[in-house]
Amino acid sequence: SQQSIKAYVDSVTGGNIVATGALDSGSITSGFGAIDVGSSTITTTGAILGGGARFSSSSSGEPLIQITNTHADANAGELRFNKDSASGADSDVMGTISWYGTDAGNNTHQKLAYMDAIITDSAHGSEAASMRFYVAENDGTNTLGLTIAGQADNDGEVDVTIGAGVGSTTTITGDLTVSGTTTTVSSTTLSVTDDLITCSKGNDTIANANGSGLEIDATGATNIYWKYVHANTAWQSN
Repeated sequence: SQQSIKAYVDSVTGGNIVATGALDSGSITSGFGAIDVGSSTITTTGAILGGGARFSSSSSGEPLIQITNTHADANAGELRFNKDSASGADSDVMGTISWYGTDAGNNTHQKLAYMDAIITDSAHGSEAASMRFYVAENDGTNTLGLTIAGQADNDGEVDVTIGAGVGSTTTITGDLTVSGTTTTVSSTTLSVTDDLITCSKGNDTIANANGSGLEIDATGATNIYWKYVHANTAWQSN
């Protein structure tokens, strides 16, 4: 009834419900317009369902969205994207987070960065996914700069691709440790500022250093090398 509605809201005008106190209802299913609670809080133990939600503020540092869990265990809240397709397929995008901004000319705000997650292999039993990070460059084009790709055919393997364009630069300010079996450098020029390069690190005896050195690939001919030969206790070159 109208009296029971007034017990919870200040006014019902122009298709809007305006409330500065508590708005308590089992469900709201009618097609009215905006729900304006002023500075109050909407509290629910159920779900809020809809085609979209928009938060807007003219104050600095707002809007602020917080997900808080106060339960005394190791688990926390979750922001979840569900791609609940009847027929999942490769390249399905499961969710996107995007950032829009306005340029110095105050033109219409545009997407200047986004990240998404896609299905790279949808086959049952070998499902794999990738996360992609895009940023605007040069003329506002969003370009893929970082890919983290799970591999469907190799258990436990995740590949990472960094950068875009042959002129891109990846800077590591700390140490770099490579634990794989092969390191491939495809650059035209390799510059090293260190005065000493250590090869065959970890040998417990000098005999184990046999064959260590430097080799230059010579396609169609014998490679040129400078190696340590323990049998001669000397360096050998060809």
